[in-house]
Amino acid sequence: MKYCRILWFVLNMNGEILIEGKPFNFERLPWVWKEISNTDYSQELAAECLLKVKEVLDKHQVTFLLMHGTFLGAYRDNSFIPHDFDIDLAIYQKDDEAFKSVIPELFENGIKICRYHYGIIYSFIYKGLICDFDVICDAEFPFSLRYYRVVTELTPKKYLSTLEPLCFLGTTFMVPANPDKMLAYEYGKSWRIPQKGRQGRLSPSWMRPFKFAKRAFLFVLRKLHLRPERNTMEE
Repeated sequence: MKYCRILWFVLNMNGEILIEGKPFNFERLPWVWKEISNTDYSQELAAECLLKVKEVLDKHQVTFLLMHGTFLGAYRDNSFIPHDFDIDLAIYQKDDEAFKSVIPELFENGIKICRYHYGIIYSFIYKGLICDFDVICDAEFPFSLRYYRVVTELTPKKYLSTLEPLCFLGTTFMVPANPDKMLAYEYGKSWRIPQKGRQGRLSPSWMRPFKFAKRAFLFVLRKLHLRPERNTMEE
């Protein structure tokens, strides 16, 4: 624990994000965050963070949805997964600017941005707990007609194009409209059986070259630490 904290302060660097044309500075968490964060994770803290996030985003009518382990736990167990280590959420790229505009208000509520890669992910930290927002966007050609890209994974658009409400923590969150099929796609047919550790299906053989490309892509990101933000007017 002690050495993890030291590593945090040694590797942490300043970051910057443009919000409505103005720079917003933040302390950036390095790419090794999974090894040094969330030692204080608890379901109570996760609920506290998620409800604060929802309050701010609902106030500004910014659409977001539960994803990955947070979605799995909420839908299957009506709870957070006990052995999880973060909160997984997502936004659509079309809502990117609206989402960025609420970052200062999230900061005021103790939810501080700590990592940002344009068109890929936003990470926040709240009392030592990481909250990730994946950006859902069209996959690169030739997969753009049928797939979204979520970070570096391809997900069929039919699973993420529409949303439906799910009652969780005494309120309503949005989740993919075909939850059973989405979870089976992401975690395999055994998704209903709780498993400790990484639970996920193996990619089909035709995706293996893209898995290799993903590893190369992540290696480059780790070297660069922060992907420069592009002018959104050019998108």
